[in-house]
Amino acid sequence: MAFHRRGFIKAVYAVPAVALGTKKLAASNGTQQSQSARAGGTQPASEERARGERIIEPARAFPVAEKVDVLVAGGGPSGVSAAVAAARAGASVALIERNGCLGGNGTAGLMGYFGGTDNDHVQGLVKEIHERLRTENGMRRVQVENNGIFFDVEAMKYVVLQMMEENGVKLRLYTLAARPIMEGHVVKGAFIESKSGRQAILAKMVVDATGDADLAAASGAPCEKGRESDRKTRPMALLFRIGNIDYPKLAKYVAENPDDVAPNARSGMLDLKNQVIRIFGFQQTCIKAHKNGDLDPDLHYIRFEGMTRASTAILNTTRMYDVDGFKAEDLTKATVIGYKQMRQLLNVMRKYIPGLENIELIEVAQNMGVRESRRIVGEYVYQIEDVSRSTRFPDTLCTTYRQGTPGDEQHSPDGGEGKRRERGPESPPPPPPPPTPRIRTPLNRYHIPHRCLLPQKVENLLVPGRAMSASHLAGVWFRGMPNCVMTGQIAGVSAAVAARLGAVARKVDIAQVQNTLRKQGIRIE
Repeated sequence: MAFHRRGFIKAVYAVPAVALGTKKLAASNGTQQSQSARAGGTQPASEERARGERIIEPARAFPVAEKVDVLVAGGGPSGVSAAVAAARAGASVALIERNGCLGGNGTAGLMGYFGGTDNDHVQGLVKEIHERLRTENGMRRVQVENNGIFFDVEAMKYVVLQMMEENGVKLRLYTLAARPIMEGHVVKGAFIESKSGRQAILAKMVVDATGDADLAAASGAPCEKGRESDRKTRPMALLFRIGNIDYPKLAKYVAENPDDVAPNARSGMLDLKNQVIRIFGFQQTCIKAHKNGDLDPDLHYIRFEGMTRASTAILNTTRMYDVDGFKAEDLTKATVIGYKQMRQLLNVMRKYIPGLENIELIEVAQNMGVRESRRIVGEYVYQIEDVSRSTRFPDTLCTTYRQGTPGDEQHSPDGGEGKRRERGPESPPPPPPPPTPRIRTPLNRYHIPHRCLLPQKVENLLVPGRAMSASHLAGVWFRGMPNCVMTGQIAGVSAAVAARLGAVARKVDIAQVQNTLRKQGIRIE
C-alpha cells in the first residue's frame, strides 16, 4: 500500500520551508566571533543569540524502507535479544544498529565479560548465547562466585549475526534511529539515517534498545538521569586491549605482592590454565605513579579482565566523570580524556609492573563505555527494595538471580573508585588469601514487571536494558549484559504479542506474554 505524502507530513508535524541564506550567514559570523572571543576574552552578544538560533528544515517526503510488526532500535544485548525473541514469537522484525557490528558494549565497547547473573540460573537467550559461544570456543566460565563468563569479542559478533540470519530479522547496520514517527502520542515507527539517506521504517510496535532512551525522550516520554539527589551519573570508561604480556612474570609479581594486588577470588584472579584474568588492583603502584606525576588523579587502580589468548588482556581502567552519555559533546570530551588516560596507563604499566615492560597497544574500543545515562519514568519505577525484598508483581515477566548486596553503589559518580590508602612501614600486612577460590556473596532473586518497560505518556514503545524504569541504585541490577538480554527478550515478546493482537503495548494480555516467554525458556515465579 502506498504511503501518502499527506499522511506522512501529518505524522512528522511538518512545518513550512524558510529561506536559509541569512541563517547560514549568521551562523558563519557567529563562528568567527566565537573564535575571536576565545582569543580575546568576553563573548559578544551576537554569539549568545546564535546559540539560541534554530533553522527550520523544509518539509520533505521520505521513502518507507520497511513495514514490520516490530522495529528494534539498537543492536546491543537488549536489542539483539528483543529482535530474536519477537521473531520467534511470530512477528516480522527489523533491527537497526549504528555500528558495523552487533553486541553493543560487549563488542564495540570491548567489554568481554558476561556477568551480572548467576551461572546456575541462566535462562532464555542468555543460556543460548552461552551455548553458542562455547560451540565457537569463544568463552571461558568464571570459576569464582559462579557469576559470569569471559568471551571472545569476535566470537560474540559472529554468534549474534548468526542469530539474526537464522530468525529472519531484517538487519540494517551503519544506521541510526534519528527520531520516532508519531501519530499523536502513539509511536508508529522511526526515521532512520544512513549512507542511503533519510528513510522511514513503519512498525506496529517499537523497542527502544538504544541504551539511552533516545526514541523515548524524542517522543516526549518523561525521562530522568543519574542519581536522584544530584543527577550525577556513573563514570564512563574507554576500554582498550594490550598485547605482548609476559604472563608468567606478571603472575609471579601478583603472587608476591599482596599489598599491591590483594588476594581476592573474584577480583584478584589470574588463571593462565583457563586463559582468564580479572584483577582489580595495583593500587600501591598507582600511588607511586601519582607521586611522580605519571597518572591522572582520577585513576586509583588498574583493572584487567578478559581472556588471555595470545598474551593479551583488556583494560577497563579509564574513568571519565561528570559527562552525559546522550550528549555528543560530552562523549567527545570523554573520548579525549580517555585517550590521554590510556597513554598514561600504558607508560605506568611499562614503568612499574613486572611482566608489562614490553606491552603494546592492540586496539581501542569503538564505543565509549557508558554505564548510566538517561532512563525512562515508566508505569512503575523499580526500587532497590524490590531486589532486597524479592517483590512480586502481577505483571512479572521474568524472575532472575544475581549475587551482590542490594544498595551497594558500583562505580560511584563521586569518584575515588578503587582508592586505597597508602601502605606505610607501620601498616599491618594484607589478609591471607582465601582458603578456597570459590566464594559466594548473597544470591538475590528478583522479579521484573512489564510496567518497567513502558514509558509514561507514549504508546506502543517498550524500553529494555539500562534505560528501563528504575532508580539509580536499582539500575545496577539491570545494566549488566545478561540482564539487558533478559529485559530485551521480554520486551521483544511483549511487542510481538501486542502486534499480533492489535493491542496497545500497555494493555497487552500479560498471560499470553508470560506463556510465550515460558516457551522461550524464561523463568517466571
